[in-house]
Amino acid sequence: MAKQIKHFLDGIVLEEHVWKLKLLSCWSEIIRPIMGPAKSNVILEHIGDDSVILGVLHGAVAQELLFLVPKLKKSINTVLDQERIVRIRFRVIEPTKARVRHKKKKTNNFLKRKISLDYALEARSKHVVSHVRDKELQLSLKQFFMRCAGMAQK
Repeated sequence: MAKQIKHFLDGIVLEEHVWKLKLLSCWSEIIRPIMGPAKSNVILEHIGDDSVILGVLHGAVAQELLFLVPKLKKSINTVLDQERIVRIRFRVIEPTKARVRHKKKKTNNFLKRKISLDYALEARSKHVVSHVRDKELQLSLKQFFMRCAGMAQK
């Protein structure tokens, strides 16, 4: 059964830093009323003695949050029951690989077609390829000339 990390850290963390665990465990409840559905764009990156650094995925989110700093400080300090956070800083971070949508790799159409290499090559290209003795190089040259012919048709 899955347990929250705070259960494991209770005996390890010094008493003076317990409030950081509370902030970490209540972070989603703090940021949800302020950011709404865009709360996933804000990550609690660092908790200092009197400050926090928030990682944001875009500079526009950081700009928006700059106007909400007083409200954010108030809600954090309300949850902590003390005026612990004095300064909030922002840092634009790169999205993780899981969040990035990968573009489909384009495949060359000549590889999809079932046309024989010899038929598609022009006479001049065939002449050049016929003088090459290495079979692997011959095949590479044929494929290269096929690509060139495909680009010329477009």
